Formats: sequence, structure tokens, C-alpha cells
Amino acid sequence: MSADGFRAVVFDLDGTLLDSYEGIRAALNPVLVHFGKEPVTVDQVRFMVGEGLPRLIEKAIGPEMVEEGVRLFRERYRETALSGSALFHDAEEVMTELGQRGIPMSIASNKPALFSRQILESLGIASRFVFVGGPDIGFAPKPDPGMALAALAAMRTTAQETLFVGDMPIDLQTARAVGMRCALIPTGSSLREELEAARPEYFVDSLASLLPLFAGGSAVESRA
Repeated sequence: MSADGFRAVVFDLDGTLLDSYEGIRAALNPVLVHFGKEPVTVDQVRFMVGEGLPRLIEKAIGPEMVEEGVRLFRERYRETALSGSALFHDAEEVMTELGQRGIPMSIASNKPALFSRQILESLGIASRFVFVGGPDIGFAPKPDPGMALAALAAMRTTAQETLFVGDMPIDLQTARAVGMRCALIPTGSSLREELEAARPEYFVDSLASLLPLFAGGSAVESRA
């Protein structure tokens, strides 16, 4: 980070910028019923996601029929992704402010990039992001550093001047693999206690609390 703050940002998507759990639940439950499993609630889904679609299906139905489960989920999620996804209340404010400051933004998510782009386009914010990564376009899932490195290259920034923002320890692991500092927010798939125990450089309760960390804002203290 330069003396006047970070100059770029890589966001996780689900649980960080986006509340997408209802859309995932609506696509997952028909898969569960198909395989004779009990449907799940939104709260249960919240703690199942974050490691990629194959891992979600493995958790839901077991490892034997993951390929078929992924296929069925994808078919259904095309219908539920848009109606079941919404920005967190301060995400628009934060993205607008960062854009006005000239801060480039990227997405590194374990959600398939196809779905991420569809959702971002439906919300009218796809053009805000220089790069949208996902495991369906040739990247290994986080915490592999590939997506984050690609984001840095696309934004033409360095790890030292870029902040990684996520909602799970896997995001912190990804950031550390690249040499980036990380802010975690308890709005997604991990409990506050788990995130605090991971000891990120920054722990915030809201996206808006991140704004002073970036160039053009007032500097705040790191927890590291």
C-alpha cells in the first residue's frame, strides 16, 4: 500500500459483494430431491458454498455423482441466479466511490465466471470490473493464486498496492499466496470468530468501512 492508500482491489463475489444464497438454494434443492436428499435452507447453503461448484455438490450429495449433480445444478441455476441474487446494501455505494477515485476493481470467485458475469450484467455493474475470474475459464479454485495473479495483470497493479476483500479464510489464503493484504468481512460463509481467528490484516463489519483504506480516503490503521 502506498502512503495514501491501496490503488486497486480484488473482490470475492458471493458473501462479499453479493447475497446470492437464495439463488443457489433454489438451484440446489431440486438436485438434492433428485438424489433422494432432504432440501436445505438458505442458512445451510450459506455455510456450504465458497469452494467451487463441484465441492458444493460433493457436500450436498456425496462424491459418487458429482458430475451429474453439477450438470443438474447448472441447468437450474441459469433460471435462479438472477432472481436470487442481490448486492449487499452498501456495495453500490462502495463501487461507485472507488470508481470515482479511479480504483480498478476485479473479481476472483470460485463461482463459475459464466454465472458471475450474468449476474453482474443483470445488476448493471459488469463494466465496473477489469477482470472476472472463475474456475470454469481455466483457473484452479481459490486458494490457488492464479485468479488473483490474473487480476493483478489485468489491472496493471502490484500485489503490494492491491487489497483483496473476501468473506472466508480461503480468501485470506489466496491473498497471502500472492503477497496481497486482505480484508475480511463477516457477511458471508464464515462466522465472525473464524474470520478473526484467521488474523487478516483488516477486519471490517461493512464494505463502506473499507473506503478509508484506498487512495483518496483517510488512512486507517492496519491490524497486522
